Amino acid sequence: MSFPVGLYSRASQAVCAVRAGLYARGWRKPRPAPLPVVSVGNLSLGGSGKTPVVIALAAAAMERGWKPAVVSRGYKGRWERHGGIVSDGTAVLASWREAGDEPALIARRLPGTGVFVGRDRLASCRRASLGGFDLAILDDGFQHLRLARDLD
Repeated sequence: MSFPVGLYSRASQAVCAVRAGLYARGWRKPRPAPLPVVSVGNLSLGGSGKTPVVIALAAAAMERGWKPAVVSRGYKGRWERHGGIVSDGTAVLASWREAGDEPALIARRLPGTGVFVGRDRLASCRRASLGGFDLAILDDGFQHLRLARDLD
């Protein structure tokens, strides 16, 4: 079944608005991660410069003695649904096919940084914490309301 673009768009917006309202009214509560979380994002999709900002933030955090992990959905990667570790901070463990193109790029550009993918950002943050990372930087995480963030 396919929907006309306008109808799908309106329906999608309505669902997002209801969901955001549940969190705004406190009927649903964001869950805390076991490490501080910084979220990078904006209101537009794709091509707006979020990933370069994530790379710059992670590099700056490393220069200041943090051990950051980048957490991404891994859009269109094989691991998007179930999650995975793209880089453990010592080696790149996945290609763009498993991780998605942006997480694979980040893993190559930032040796020493962990990169974790999956729809469930809270689970990825937990994996990062267990891996010894002390800061999570979400790439495009504004719409992920389930996870409590320390800084947007």
